[in-house]
Amino acid sequence: MHSGNDSIESDPEFGISREKTLDELIVGIEADPYVKAGLRRAEILNMFDDLVNSVLEGVGGCCRATEFHDGILVVEVMDNGWAQKVNMAAPAILEKFNDRDLEERPSSIRVRLYPGLAKQLDVNKGDLSRS
Repeated sequence: MHSGNDSIESDPEFGISREKTLDELIVGIEADPYVKAGLRRAEILNMFDDLVNSVLEGVGGCCRATEFHDGILVVEVMDNGWAQKVNMAAPAILEKFNDRDLEERPSSIRVRLYPGLAKQLDVNKGDLSRS
């Protein structure tokens, strides 16, 4: 088994003849512009829950960020009530993003209804009540 500092023999089939450490491979992957863009998107999507919870009370599981592209953060909500709340809180949520040290930030929020989110929330509550 290899650790992060062990050398990994490169497969000549891929045209790489020198040995690389796992750390070197990761640095190379992170340098790829598509990977960098994906990591920035993931950072924003992962941060959304904490930021929306600091702006809206009782939001737990009622909405989620699903996409980020061209400065637009797409948020799915379980019903019209939450759509209105998220739309009204959008300026405050965007301000919270602006307060963070990010390479890229959302400039707007697009809310999309996803009634299935309510069913997922009910299923999760059911799982919690059985434990």
